[in-house]
Amino acid sequence: MVRTFSITIKSISILMLFIVIMSCKKDEESEPEVVIELNAPIIQTPAPLIHLADNLDEQDELGWCIDTQGNGFAENLHAHSCKPDGGDVQFYYN
Repeated sequence: MVRTFSITIKSISILMLFIVIMSCKKDEESEPEVVIELNAPIIQTPAPLIHLADNLDEQDELGWCIDTQGNGFAENLHAHSCKPDGGDVQFYYN
């Protein structure tokens, strides 16, 4: 079973900017860093691909891969469970 959710490139860009801003090092007197343990997926898809670091609730522990909606280039992205043999989740940016 392949589950999907939609997200736009603009939303991804905003999220990435937020992550960069939040990851900037603060002064030494700030609060101690909180460590969150991730449940790493078992990635079987050959590179190149972009996947989430946490398996979340993917049943087969294959992880979640980012893909464009439909065939070819699209402005909308979605994530679905990674496939063991690659296929439509493999892409590169030129």
